[in-house]
Amino acid sequence: MQKISSFTTAMVVFLMFFTSCTNEELLPHEPVWDQGRIVFNVNTGKNVVCTRAPEENEQAIRSLGVFIVKPDGNLAEGITRFYEAKALTDKKLAVSIPVDIMETPGVKAYLVANGPDKTQCDGLKTEQELLDLAAVIKPEEIGTKGIPMASGAISLNFTGGIATVDANMKRVMSTLCAKVVKSKGVVVGPNDFTFKVHGVSSKEGYYFKDECKDTGIDQEWNSTSEALDEVVSLGYFYQSKTFQVEVVSKSTGQSCRIEIPLEKAQTRNKKYVLKIHPKPTSEGKGKFNVTVETWEAIETNIEFDKPLIIFNYPSTFFTQGKIHLDDNGYVETLNAGINLYSDILVSKGLKLIDVTLTGCLDEQKRGATIVYYRRTGATRLEVTTHRNLKTVEGLLLYTLEYENGVYTQVSLPVSVLPPAHCWNDEFKQETDDVSFKVVDGVLVGSIINDSVRKLSLNCKSIRCIGDILATVTVYAAHPIERVADIDSALKGELNGSDVEFTFNKSFKGYEGWLYSCNNSGSMTGMRFRFE
Repeated sequence: MQKISSFTTAMVVFLMFFTSCTNEELLPHEPVWDQGRIVFNVNTGKNVVCTRAPEENEQAIRSLGVFIVKPDGNLAEGITRFYEAKALTDKKLAVSIPVDIMETPGVKAYLVANGPDKTQCDGLKTEQELLDLAAVIKPEEIGTKGIPMASGAISLNFTGGIATVDANMKRVMSTLCAKVVKSKGVVVGPNDFTFKVHGVSSKEGYYFKDECKDTGIDQEWNSTSEALDEVVSLGYFYQSKTFQVEVVSKSTGQSCRIEIPLEKAQTRNKKYVLKIHPKPTSEGKGKFNVTVETWEAIETNIEFDKPLIIFNYPSTFFTQGKIHLDDNGYVETLNAGINLYSDILVSKGLKLIDVTLTGCLDEQKRGATIVYYRRTGATRLEVTTHRNLKTVEGLLLYTLEYENGVYTQVSLPVSVLPPAHCWNDEFKQETDDVSFKVVDGVLVGSIINDSVRKLSLNCKSIRCIGDILATVTVYAAHPIERVADIDSALKGELNGSDVEFTFNKSFKGYEGWLYSCNNSGSMTGMRFRFE
């Protein structure tokens, strides 16, 4: 199943299964001549089989086969089928497909990873031949060739010739693990046992069906781990017939045997955890029991019209499926920004894992950033105090996890517009009462005379990017933190060529925003603080 990216123009936007294709060249705005474009988001999920291989080998796509099946059951010709790893960008693969094929009802695609080479891919003619395809990578070759995987059937009946779809890959191999259960008086670990496996297949396994014709072989696996209550990997195998695992104590020779029935043994992508329960030495040295725990894969059924995330961001900053961070809404908000977690709803069956931001800073690190406020627990997207002088574009990436461990991402475009006014980085002013300078985009006033109740700031401190300065208003918070109430006693206004601050107590410890307005009515917030 798959989701297609879709943005509505309503204030609350329903984002469909749109994965974060950050490279626009992967998905053009319209077909090129008669060629459509599909971007497959290749999801490999967690390292669910918990193998001995490093995590990157569990996730790695070394090669990819893409097969387009026509309604008559034949594979479409003239479409590139074999791709090397370098063809993927952030696990996204762009495939050119004739528009007339994409728009034909009943057309579907299958993906196969880390399997057949180019000759094998090009040699397949029908869907049935594809469904009979078997992986032959040996378990010891996983580090170099990767774990064989395959997707389910993906419908490609799209109009318009442009689409983004998800390809959720399922590993063909399974694994056997062991865990010594910690209890009082237990002094042994996984390394104290030998695991004799009878009748597992390491020869081949089907990509698209749970079936086994191989009678299997006997193997002996060991672990060097001494850890208790930790799952350790023993080895890989393909779909098998009914098989047995014999757990043998190295110290006493005592053994326990368990059996994995056919209906489970011939299923792909399983994890079997042998839980070893040693008995205290007072009950007999080397005695133990064994139980088996099976990890059950949960197949994700994605509904076409079901949004992954509903965004309830303020309309001031969020319109037509895009975040616009500019100077609108600055007044009495203390900063331009949005709460990234509290203003969204995540669909049932999904869990929000992380929110990251890419591309929203210029060369001087000006633009927007994610800010975490420890006191309130709020995570916000806010403009930097050092303001960007040109528009900066980027993406918010929301990483979500399905119940079966498959990850996906929803992306949200972000535009950070330049302000009409900002502090002049080169500005300095010193009087008997105060010394002003700009530090990282913030005007800092160092109070020299703490009894002063009125201060004048030269307008040369303000750089006009847009129209000329017309009016200013001061909002201040005390103590210095964003969540404090606004103290209206601290006032500021434009008086000729100066901005005049007036207050009925010490300026020290106050910070806030100077809101300036130009002749066009655009409001800008510029941060200041007194120390």
